[in-house]
Amino acid sequence: MSYRLELRPSVRRKIIRWGLSDSVLVDVHLRLQALRQDPAQRLVRKRQPFDGMVCEFAMVDPENRLCEHYFAFLVV
Repeated sequence: MSYRLELRPSVRRKIIRWGLSDSVLVDVHLRLQALRQDPAQRLVRKRQPFDGMVCEFAMVDPENRLCEHYFAFLVV
């Protein structure tokens, strides 16, 4: 079973304001879209700083190999 993924406009604006490179933005988008196919394998339960399901991942910036980005998205 696949699910639908909707990002709130405010979340989209925040991601854009982060000023990430195009390659990192594309990778973030692809990883979030992957939630649609297998959310049980990609979500973890967190209790702090909020209680809910989170999609979290890290990636090294391909344009600056010394920079690692860490992302955590609350999923409702």
